[in-house]
Amino acid sequence: LQRLLGEVGEAETSAKKALDLDPQCVLALETFGYCRIKDKAFEEGEAAYVKARDLAPMRVEPLVGLAFALIMRGQHEEAKDILDDALKLDKKHLDANLKMGVTLFVLSKFKTARKHLELVLKQDEDNITALRHLGYVHLASGKGKDALKVLNRAFDLDLDDAKTARMIGRAYSELGKDDEALGMYERAVDLDGADPWAHFDRGKCLDERGEFQEAKDAYEKAIGLDPKLSWPHLYLAEIYDEVDDDPEMALEHYRAYLELGGPDKDEAIADRIDQLTED
Repeated sequence: LQRLLGEVGEAETSAKKALDLDPQCVLALETFGYCRIKDKAFEEGEAAYVKARDLAPMRVEPLVGLAFALIMRGQHEEAKDILDDALKLDKKHLDANLKMGVTLFVLSKFKTARKHLELVLKQDEDNITALRHLGYVHLASGKGKDALKVLNRAFDLDLDDAKTARMIGRAYSELGKDDEALGMYERAVDLDGADPWAHFDRGKCLDERGEFQEAKDAYEKAIGLDPKLSWPHLYLAEIYDEVDDDPEMALEHYRAYLELGGPDKDEAIADRIDQLTED
């Protein structure tokens, strides 16, 4: 119960006491493993789940726990393999399907991710993690209306969630509703002013509306919060280049974008840098 309520420290203490009485208590091993993984003590957590799996090989939860550790480590392909084994034991297991849906989303396998997340929502229509990630899947698939529907449901369940507010903004942007999008980006900034992506998304929306100075301010704020973020540099470069006619600042930001490993590295950017340098 403590684990379900998010009281990780108390849950770990209770699990340790149970294991002192019975070192082979599977439920206590699972709880202890979960708590250690939440604290990023992965080896201890994984060892507890491995022991639980060996004691109860037909039980799904130890496999889901091991997958959870891999997800936390960023090893999503490996997590998928373990979740495949878990779902062979129980294809309707809620937590296994939830983690599989999240994992497949990260792996850009959107169609299959949707199936697992929808299965979770058939069992628990208010599962906020499933709602959020189903919204992300719809967004990544270019389905703005579907994304808006489920993300609004998620936001109704947690009106303080800045990321969901931001993703609702992206859904509105996908649908060409700039006023609504800007309102949600500003809501996201109000909820979490330390999130660089909220400022970037707000800046991009302002940029598309032709409000270039406010857009530049938002991009600069994003960079100030995360100096390793590449995208704001590209959009700043384009404003300085195409709107402000400021080649020096444009060059600075084009170069910063490439140096930070910006994903869009087409030859046009390098060519534009060469042109600005020659001029």
